[in-house]
Amino acid sequence: MQVFEYAGLVIEASMQTLSRGKWRSQITPQSVMGTLQALSAKYDIHVFLADNRELAARTVEGLLFHFLRKQYG
Repeated sequence: MQVFEYAGLVIEASMQTLSRGKWRSQITPQSVMGTLQALSAKYDIHVFLADNRELAARTVEGLLFHFLRKQYG
């Protein structure tokens, strides 16, 4: 993702949901959180948590709006 000027990851879940770790996979909540923190710190990928689909969509829309305004504003 180094070729991109901005990198963001929108996850349709809350911090509380991630910390509970109630999913089918064997991955631990600590591993998920550690991976997200590493993406942010090491690779400058902005991580956004959205509690539901509507909030995730609005987050993406807002990010695109601000990115485009910065580019062409």
